Amino acid sequence: MKRLFVILALCMCVATCILLASCGGGCKEHSWTSYLLKDEDKDTYHYAVCVNCGEKGEKEAHEYKIDEISRLNTCIKCQYQEYHDYEIVPNEDGENHSFICKDCDMVYVEKHNFGESYTSFDFPTYHKNDVTCNNCGFVVSDVGDHKTESQTWQSSEAAHWKVCDVCERKYDYELHNIIDGACTICSYKAEALPVTEGLQFTLSEDESYYIVSGLSMDNIEYGASVDLIIPETYENKPVKAIGESAFNNFYSNA
Repeated sequence: MKRLFVILALCMCVATCILLASCGGGCKEHSWTSYLLKDEDKDTYHYAVCVNCGEKGEKEAHEYKIDEISRLNTCIKCQYQEYHDYEIVPNEDGENHSFICKDCDMVYVEKHNFGESYTSFDFPTYHKNDVTCNNCGFVVSDVGDHKTESQTWQSSEAAHWKVCDVCERKYDYELHNIIDGACTICSYKAEALPVTEGLQFTLSEDESYYIVSGLSMDNIEYGASVDLIIPETYENKPVKAIGESAFNNFYSNA
């Protein structure tokens, strides 16, 4: 009986040691929380916590970045925010203003926000005479016409425009003028549509251009719908006409 008691006691000691080793007494490998918790002196430090044993990690200094919306110093790891009493001052470069803390040397620089004050209607060719930054009150006088130093066009599938270097607004907006697959103004290249297979061509009498003379039925099922796309050129010569009887065997929905 005494021997049994000793064995049980030893087993309990071993179990206690294992428990202490896995919880509170030190993990073989810590698994830290994905976010960092704020310490009592949270204005300076934060620390992580092991999810297995609850042990606190070493204190770490905050890593700040200015939040563009709140303009508060925000730690990128624990999201602690530090308040600053900012004064907004226009910069001498005429393009930016600075948020300068009245109590420390913290400075945050951002571009002027002229917003809607720069233009009087959509896609204008000019600015208002005077424009004001919505944040710091900086005024630009006699702005005049939109300016794009590079004169580079921007485009979509339907239209092209320029972007003003001053206010970053679109202007000179207009639809493409597509000729031979490209816009004559901005050089936008339209995606070429696949030419209808089986088209037949006849060379003109003066051999200067081709005429569409028909469409082969070899690869077309009876009653099938066909999108007719005629190329601009054929064998390096322009296609200028469609023969009168070229598609007599087809019914058009056009």
